[in-house]
Amino acid sequence: MACAVVGILAFGGMCTRFAHAPREAALWGSFHFLSVEGAIGAAALVSNLLGGRVGWAVAPFASTVTYLLVLGAQFSAADRRDPRERG
Repeated sequence: MACAVVGILAFGGMCTRFAHAPREAALWGSFHFLSVEGAIGAAALVSNLLGGRVGWAVAPFASTVTYLLVLGAQFSAADRRDPRERG
């Protein structure tokens, strides 16, 4: 459910087609350290704040949303950086 919500918010619907695929990807954009840490932190925070059954129900949703948003931001940042700019 969280994946669908993030997809709809990011692309304005479920039927978006991409014009072209990137030809190059920065290697650092493939590391998921920040997104995994953020997801674990979001789950811990939500479960501690809400507690009980509500925390158990909401924490996975918050974790997935956080993971996807941070990973999307990381991919976006990696895609915007031109390899030729490295000196």
